[in-house]
Parts: sequence; structure tokens; C-alpha cells
Amino acid sequence: MAESLPNELYLLIFRYLHKFDRIHSFANLNRRFQRLIEPYLYDIEFASRNGDTVPYKAFHVFYQDILPWGAERIRSLTLS
Repeated sequence: MAESLPNELYLLIFRYLHKFDRIHSFANLNRRFQRLIEPYLYDIEFASRNGDTVPYKAFHVFYQDILPWGAERIRSLTLS
């Protein structure tokens, strides 16, 4: 069933997830999902919004789970 759904539908669903949750949840699931989430790896940004600090959970997920397999795909990393 899931194989018959169009990529556009998945991309709409991805809009409701945090960037790191998209990457972490669907990475290495299969080739199709790998291709869908790869663009989210190009530009990683840890920037505070509205004066808030970057959530530790997001940084921890990135450091522990995403960076080891996705480092060669990252084009820019912003820490602020």
C-alpha cells in the first residue's frame, strides 16, 4: 500500500514534522525514502528563534543519529 502512494503526498506529510525528525525517522528505511529526505540534509541550521536556545534534543539527535551517516551530504552547518 505505502509503495503506491505518490512522493508528493509524503512531502506534504513531512511539512508537519521537524526537520531532524524527518531525517531521523525515515533515513535508511529504503532507497525511496532516502532520496526523499536527502535534500533536508544539505543545509543544517541550529539557530535560535525569538531569543530561544536551540533545543538540546534536536542537537543530540543530530549528533548521535544523523551526523554519523549523513556527514558527507551536509553542505552547510549553521550554529548560532
